[in-house]
Amino acid sequence: LLVDEVVPLADEVTRATRAISIPLKADEMAAPRLIALKALLKEAPGPCSVELRVELPDGVRVVLSLDEMRVAPHAGVLGGLERVFPGCIAELH
Repeated sequence: LLVDEVVPLADEVTRATRAISIPLKADEMAAPRLIALKALLKEAPGPCSVELRVELPDGVRVVLSLDEMRVAPHAGVLGGLERVFPGCIAELH
């Protein structure tokens, strides 16, 4: 086995990620949570686009692109999402 480079996994994830998708259910989108989400994302400016994938009560899914919001895909953001929306697992693309 020959290795050219060894990098921490977190560094490689950050380098390779271009977008973050945040799956939510419509009933989770109370104003205090959305305000907390906005604050969390503003604290972590970076290169990745953000989209909210919202599932409505009838099962229809809506994708909201946060065009003005770009973030860094680090553990602080992902952990913060879990605190604001328990059970939320963001997808990194």
